[in-house]
Amino acid sequence: MTRPTTRAALAFLAAPVALLGACGHSHWNPTHYHAHLVPLDPPPGAVDVTLTTNFGDLDLATPDELAPKWALKHLDGPMPEQAYVLAIAMSQVEERPAMVQFETRWTDAGFTVVEQWPGGRRSDEGEGVGYVLRLPEIGDVTVLTDFGDIDIAGATGTIHAESDFGDITVYAHNAPSIVVLTDHGDIDVFHIAGPATLETDFGDIRAEHVAGAIEARSDHGDIDLLLTPDNPGPFVAITEFGDVSVLAGRALTGSLDMDTDFGDSRFVGLTDTGRTLRVGGNDEASVRIGEGGHSRAMTSHGDIRVTMSADHGND
Repeated sequence: MTRPTTRAALAFLAAPVALLGACGHSHWNPTHYHAHLVPLDPPPGAVDVTLTTNFGDLDLATPDELAPKWALKHLDGPMPEQAYVLAIAMSQVEERPAMVQFETRWTDAGFTVVEQWPGGRRSDEGEGVGYVLRLPEIGDVTVLTDFGDIDIAGATGTIHAESDFGDITVYAHNAPSIVVLTDHGDIDVFHIAGPATLETDFGDIRAEHVAGAIEARSDHGDIDLLLTPDNPGPFVAITEFGDVSVLAGRALTGSLDMDTDFGDSRFVGLTDTGRTLRVGGNDEASVRIGEGGHSRAMTSHGDIRVTMSADHGND
C-alpha cells in the first residue's frame, strides 16, 4: 500500500545533503544499514505491543505475513518461521549500524524493544531503526515514528498509530477501536470492527469495511469511506482541499449534513419505505433517514458524494 513517492521523500529526509567547500558543490551522504534479527518466544495469548522510533518504518503482523522488501534486502540468511523482531539500523557513519544493541522486554504492560546506540543516537547523522515485528497473536498496539511508514495487520485490540512524515496502513479485522494520526501521509484502513479516528494534514484517507462510527479529517486530501452494509453510522468526513465520497448500505440512519464552499454536494439514498431519495446543491444540504446519529460531510474546495445502496455488499 505504500506509495513510491513517499518512500523517496523519506529517503531524502533520512539522508540529508552535505554542503562542501567554497565551490558550492553538494553530494549525498550515503546511509549505511545493518540488520539485527532476534527470534522471540512470546507467552501464550495476545501480546500488547509498544514500539517507538524516529527514522524508520514500523511493520507489525502475524508470522504468516512476509517481511517487507525494505527490510529483507538488508538481511543475509533465512528468516525465522515464527515470532521475531527484525531491526534495520541506519546511519551515515558506516560502522555504527552494526554496533547498535537491542533488548526485547516482556512486561505486564506488553512487549517493547529498547535500542542502545554507542554514545547515544546521533540524529544529525540520520540515525534510526526500522522494525519488523511478527507475533502469533497481537493485542493492543501503540506505535510511534517521526519519519516512516506504519503497517499493522491482524491486531485484535485497540490501535494507536502515529507518524509525522509517513503513510499508515491498518488491516485489523477484530480491532475494537483505532486512532491513526499522521501529518504528511496517506491513511488506509480496512476491516475495522469498532470506532475509528483518522487524521492527516497532507494526505488522502481511505477506509473500507468499517463496522463502527468513523471520524476522518484531512486538510489537503480526499476522503473515501466504505461502510459495511449493517453499519448505521454515524460518520464524520471533513477536509479543506479535497473531495468526500461515502458509500453506505441501507442500514445508515439518522441525520446527515453536507457542506461545501466551492463545490457540489449530492446524496442518493433510501427512505424507510425503500423510496429513492435524491438531495443536492452547490452549497449546503441536509437529509434525515429515520432515527439515529448525526453524520457530517464537509469540504471547502471539493465535491461531496454520499450514496446509500440496497445492493451494497460485503465484498
